[in-house]
Amino acid sequence: MAQVLCSLASDLPWKLTDLQMVHVFCSEGRTYSKPTTLGYYRAPSDREFPLDMVMGFKSFVRYENRYSGNGMHLFNYIMQLERPLSVLEHVDICTSSGTLLKMMCQNDFTVLATRYRNTIYLKTLPLPNYLIKSDSSCLFKLRQYLYVDEPGDMPNMNACVDLNKQNIGTFTAKLGKFRLLYTAEVFGVQNTEPLGDLDDPEVLKQCRLSSVRLYPHHAPNWRRNYRMKRWLLNAYLAGIEEMQFAPTKRGMILKPITIVNVESAIKEQPWSLSESLQTMHLLLTEISKAMVNIDCPHTTFIFNLRDSIVTYRRIYGKSESSFLVDRYVRFLSELE
Repeated sequence: MAQVLCSLASDLPWKLTDLQMVHVFCSEGRTYSKPTTLGYYRAPSDREFPLDMVMGFKSFVRYENRYSGNGMHLFNYIMQLERPLSVLEHVDICTSSGTLLKMMCQNDFTVLATRYRNTIYLKTLPLPNYLIKSDSSCLFKLRQYLYVDEPGDMPNMNACVDLNKQNIGTFTAKLGKFRLLYTAEVFGVQNTEPLGDLDDPEVLKQCRLSSVRLYPHHAPNWRRNYRMKRWLLNAYLAGIEEMQFAPTKRGMILKPITIVNVESAIKEQPWSLSESLQTMHLLLTEISKAMVNIDCPHTTFIFNLRDSIVTYRRIYGKSESSFLVDRYVRFLSELE
């Protein structure tokens, strides 16, 4: 077991560069397909308020497995590439935006790491006994109000809300010496004109991604809500420029829904984006140093961050901690 103190240096500022969404697909449990639409944001009219977020709640399709996509989304993307090795040879870290968020927030957490064919895969451990509460699922109902299939459409509020159905984007970005490849959920887009073929990289570049969040109506300082750091960093990782924030009261959405510029909101926060990114870079550096002599799809490193101290242990060979699925390992091992 090794210990590394996480201390910040002064070489600021830090930022992501060359950030882009390179692929998007629709995930329904473990089934993947090309999305028919990403969902276009539309602002509700005044007469639509208040919006009922618990209407039809009993018929919501609940999560079959809250963390089934942790890793599988990225594996699915890589396996459908025409030349996967030519892409992976330029990638240092493969993971999800959720794992990157934990590193940026410097929360206490545990992450699994495997290095295979010179790429490090990271996966956070799921929370035990995760349950979807009615308050959490209100966001899914709100998205049904706010995002429509085509610009100018009206939402079908009688449609069943399926918590398993989501659009997943694959993003690439550079942070210092690391090229990152990660997945994140796509809520919808701000575009006002129909997009073309979502398999076309040029069309993906045109996507102005959107996000919406809920906050209690009685919170006077909601712009500095304790969740705000995670919300804004999540938007930053997806290159989102504007977010919508909706006040909620007893399952109802009140007006107005406020549009917030992400860059400006980050500058208003008591924390530093640059320091958050530097923290992540420090953690990635320590992880890569610890794994430099290992290249095995089954050997797993378990890293723990507690009180700014990183500790880790190795589990050699295949074990319950191994998370690269057999199908993906076979796929890569057969490539030349």
